Amino acid sequence: MSRADGGAPLRRTSHPLGAPTASSSADPRAPYRILVLIQFAAALFALVFGALPEHDAAVARLDIVLAVVMTVWSMVVWFLLPRLPADLGLDVAILIDTLIAGFCVATIELVESAFLVALGLVAFGVFAAYFRSRSRLVLHLTVMSAVYGIGVTVNPLLPTPMDYVVVVAMIWGISLMVAALVEQLREEALHDPLTGLLNRRALDLLGGPLEASANRAGSPVTVGMIDLDDFKTYNDTFGHLAGDRLLTDVAAAWDARLRASDLLVRFGGDEFAVVLPGTSMADAEDLAEQVRRTHPAPWTAGFSPWRHDESLTDALDRADTLLLERKQRPER
Repeated sequence: MSRADGGAPLRRTSHPLGAPTASSSADPRAPYRILVLIQFAAALFALVFGALPEHDAAVARLDIVLAVVMTVWSMVVWFLLPRLPADLGLDVAILIDTLIAGFCVATIELVESAFLVALGLVAFGVFAAYFRSRSRLVLHLTVMSAVYGIGVTVNPLLPTPMDYVVVVAMIWGISLMVAALVEQLREEALHDPLTGLLNRRALDLLGGPLEASANRAGSPVTVGMIDLDDFKTYNDTFGHLAGDRLLTDVAAAWDARLRASDLLVRFGGDEFAVVLPGTSMADAEDLAEQVRRTHPAPWTAGFSPWRHDESLTDALDRADTLLLERKQRPER
């Protein structure tokens, strides 16, 4: 068997390609749409404050200019930044918004306005907490803290350093709390609670990166569908808790034989899907026999090569067809 290393006996809860992020949703423009809404809200706030009668002419002009700048910038974010690769446009947009906020802090004359700018930075921090990775979030929050600090330092009309500490603590605290909640919800949304494996939604999100990685490597990729035989009868005979134990045992038996680069997913019900990069059909069949020797539960597996000109769904559908054909053979 040419497959290199064996797997660990513990079930994984993630994949080396990385967990799917919110920005890898079905609508790639959704993050930009939300960001533009935040920018429009900032422009509207600036326009409303510029129209207040108690503000002098200089403050009003600054607010109106800010409203125009944010409106024009939001158009750039909507039409141009999505063209940048790998969601780089989101990072560029957050950075420019942060610099605009820093300029506002450096030039405003009212403490209330500085607090509103701080709330705007909180909004951008929460956006980064949802749509960017943890490392990029920390980078954005660091830049926000530095830019806000520079603005406060050069503006003699703003309050003491303690107020800056409170603002920075608020930006970091709220953003990191949201990031932790989002990560927990994402884990629950993309993982099967019974087996701890990734679920079908995660497989759908990982399909694109998996396909790109397979095409770059140029090596064979085999996909498979695994189905427990007569699972309903087993549940009716031994009970649903016994059925759950059987599912987790089969998942653990397969996962223990997989490498870190392989992917095992609970596809639904008593079905599992497996993606085996760098694995031929013969190697996949050999792997199934090894698993069967360690866990001789009544299950059937069907394998198919993943062709470079087809989607993961098409390859899995072909493997599922082979699985059904095997189930119908009396000699299996």
